[in-house]
Amino acid sequence: MSDLPYPMSSHESSATRSIGDGLLSVLESMAGHLTDLEQKSRELTANYQHLDEQIHLASQIQRALLPDAGHGPRGARVSTLYRPVDRVSGDIYDIVRLDETNVGISLADAAGHGVPAALLTVFIKRVFKGKEIHAGSYRIVPPDEILNRLNRELNETRLKHCPYVTALHAVYSEHLRRLTFARGGTPYPVLIPAGGAPRQLISRGGLIGAFDGGDFECVDVDLHPGDRILFFTDGLTALLCGSDGAAPGDDITRIPWFAEFAQYPFETFLTRIDRLIDETPPGAWHGDDITVVAMEVEN
Repeated sequence: MSDLPYPMSSHESSATRSIGDGLLSVLESMAGHLTDLEQKSRELTANYQHLDEQIHLASQIQRALLPDAGHGPRGARVSTLYRPVDRVSGDIYDIVRLDETNVGISLADAAGHGVPAALLTVFIKRVFKGKEIHAGSYRIVPPDEILNRLNRELNETRLKHCPYVTALHAVYSEHLRRLTFARGGTPYPVLIPAGGAPRQLISRGGLIGAFDGGDFECVDVDLHPGDRILFFTDGLTALLCGSDGAAPGDDITRIPWFAEFAQYPFETFLTRIDRLIDETPPGAWHGDDITVVAMEVEN
């Protein structure tokens, strides 16, 4: 006896088989697509793992380019903070001894983030050579010449990605306690005199790589025991100014929190900034790479 409530005609039986065959074909096709998707998923996972390993390696190489501790000038203490927003950074800094009495300090921030900006930092570090040796003698390259060289090479290279850089180069004379620097597009360095109020060190210098023939002003600053000087990329400005990204009167030293820096012991100077980065909610500021180099002249 048939389970159907009514007899099925041969035409209806044929249609039912046709529908069943169609459903079976669809299911087989779906199973095939699912197998393909699983294979592609495995390939994407493998590619992601390979890319992740490459980025991890790039991060290790980039950090290996940073100077070792102890490269700072004699008669001064140096502290650094390097906080990429991602595993690789568009920021880089260097502290290198140029001769018996002079130390070079460099700081740069390539436009953008990620791998392209990180690759550009390798190029920047190559240009930041503060000493030239020739015929058994040498000369210390003035900071403005360093920046002009970087500007020229960036313009000649004509990079499509991350074509612009902000940078600063300084030479500190241990003998004279004199700092000579030039900047191109970076925030103005901040001087915190011993017992005095912080103030910006104003100098002329625009974005590097934007135009041929840059104009970078060299500035000399005579320092005294207890004086502190702060070099930093604009990530610190973004952090301290919040989501609007602007300091009162375009002077970061007018930010109340920044003014408190002068009261902190040098040993905890940058630790407090590091803590502030961790404690600031992502939506409260435009996240950016942060690099800070702080120096205090000793007695």
